[in-house]
Amino acid sequence: MNGNNYCRSRLKHFNNCFVICFTSLLLYSCAPSTKFTSEKEAAEYIEKNPVRVLLNDESNELILTVNTPVYLFIGDKRLALINKGNRIRFTPAGRGVTASIGNRNYSGIEIRLEQKDKSSLIRLNYASYRGSVRVVNEYGLVRLINSLSLEDYIKGVMTKEMPVGKSNENYEALKAFAICVRTYTIMKMGERKEFFDVYADVRDQVYGGADSEHSLSTKAVVETDGMILTYNGIPAVCYYHSTCGGYTENVANVFNHSNGPYLNGVKDGELSYCSISPRFKWEESYSETEFISRLKNADLLNPEINYSLQKIEVVSRFNSGRINELRIEVKSLQNGTETLRLFSNRIRSVIKNSDNNGILRSTMFDVNFSAGKITITGKGFGHGVGLCQYGAIRQSNLGIKYSEILRHYFPGTKISKLYD
Repeated sequence: MNGNNYCRSRLKHFNNCFVICFTSLLLYSCAPSTKFTSEKEAAEYIEKNPVRVLLNDESNELILTVNTPVYLFIGDKRLALINKGNRIRFTPAGRGVTASIGNRNYSGIEIRLEQKDKSSLIRLNYASYRGSVRVVNEYGLVRLINSLSLEDYIKGVMTKEMPVGKSNENYEALKAFAICVRTYTIMKMGERKEFFDVYADVRDQVYGGADSEHSLSTKAVVETDGMILTYNGIPAVCYYHSTCGGYTENVANVFNHSNGPYLNGVKDGELSYCSISPRFKWEESYSETEFISRLKNADLLNPEINYSLQKIEVVSRFNSGRINELRIEVKSLQNGTETLRLFSNRIRSVIKNSDNNGILRSTMFDVNFSAGKITITGKGFGHGVGLCQYGAIRQSNLGIKYSEILRHYFPGTKISKLYD
């Protein structure tokens, strides 16, 4: 995803989420432009187009080991059968790509790999995929893209972003989440980008291919087949996060856009549904030197100057309790006292967690500076917009149906079925 897509917090590998959308990420402002303007337009587009998932980082070459027999296509022409164990090296070639297999070379604008046996998966390196795999040249970079149906894509996202549970206790939450994933994906497909629709990591939704599928989460996808959230007949903008800390957040306070009242903050139950989350309450601590270093790394202070921290205070909060403005005063011999102001979700990417391996869990926190030590005591995990995953899980545990869960987090929306 480009810099605009770090927009949802997740349960990446369950509770290890976000040492990455929160994992090793900077959260940027997301301002989706108008996508599909009606359910019908979305349905017609999806009927004709697969989801295109970008699988690799920027690369000048790509080497794949084929672990099941695949056919190599350029356009509609099937040019080769590549047997299990062969390696393919892809490199840019003009506006296209070249695939090298031993002493054989195949060049084209796009190279596509498909299963020899249509009932099997494509196995490349250490992963398995449904659909087909395409290799393209995106402005001089080799890109690996998995093209597959919307429903198969969702199956590959579910367990990477949401705990399945031990039995059926999370099942209604899984169905609600499947609808969120489908709705988000449709929003991204509506952008109609040239090469791909979604990243396979936290820049969009974490996707693990066929290897990450689970029978229970796949059942939730099948039972909600074609269902999305809509608002006034238009596919909704759908965000989600791990743990809201008791109150979800207005989208305008995080992503600087508004798509209707359904993305305004809501109270997460009288006793906070998401209080079951291991990230509902947390604490981080920093030495003064560590804290100053975070400010320098964010280019807020001159790295060549020695500073001392004078004060750190919360200036204002949103209604949810999350911080709107954080004011920091530092002092140096060269510049005297300087005042820094951090706003909303940027606070998370500047301060980061105490291990410095991920962004701060949320902006719902109190801060104390005493005797050279900064202590942050907080609640929640993620940006707080949209569906609270642990809140949904708790509601599912209480027997609340998926439709009610979605109505709670996206009031005023409707569940619509795009296709049968």
